[in-house]
Amino acid sequence: DGKRLIAASGVAGLYGQACVFDTADGQLVREIKGHRDTLYAAVPSPDGEQLATAGYDRRIILWNLADGAEVRTFEGHNGAVFDLAFSPGGAVLASASADDTVKLWKVATGQRLDTLSQPLKEQYAVLFGPLAHEGAISHLAFAHGGKTLVTVSEDRTIKLWETAGYTQSYLFDRQPDVVAAIAVSPRSDLLAVGRMDGSLDFLTLPANKSAGGDPASVATNE
Repeated sequence: DGKRLIAASGVAGLYGQACVFDTADGQLVREIKGHRDTLYAAVPSPDGEQLATAGYDRRIILWNLADGAEVRTFEGHNGAVFDLAFSPGGAVLASASADDTVKLWKVATGQRLDTLSQPLKEQYAVLFGPLAHEGAISHLAFAHGGKTLVTVSEDRTIKLWETAGYTQSYLFDRQPDVVAAIAVSPRSDLLAVGRMDGSLDFLTLPANKSAGGDPASVATNE
């Protein structure tokens, strides 16, 4: 929200620290220590409640910003950690390291989800782009003469994307169960949805704005 500024620093070989400042008056609000060497990254979670720090000691630590208490540690890198990034929802933390990898971690448990090891040199920066879904994408379909892409995921969501730039244009209500099959009507305004619980629904596809339809249309169950 712009009310705080967080700086990563420390003294080589001694400790790392993150300083939290009030941007209104520049006063130091909190000082967080716990690393054994200089910090290179101090990144707040999207909700502003937690702080992830990392540096030369190869460790990643998650802190409670309200009281500075340590929540958990993520360990697995074999080199200094130069950068961190939370996913938009805050469920996943990515770390870029001098060990030539980017790792993905489950924030709630500290579990390592994946290691991205294609790079051949040190990784200095990492950032999340817009996410399509929070689970595996199981089905795709085009509508509105190819101007709309329908995506279905195991996270029980159905999304629409304008194919001119593949930007999200609509999110349907969360489905009661995983969608196992979809079909777009030749009319291009109805989407048939079959779910794992045996239910079948017909959802109204909002008109594609680029196609000149009514953008006020909403999805309904019939």
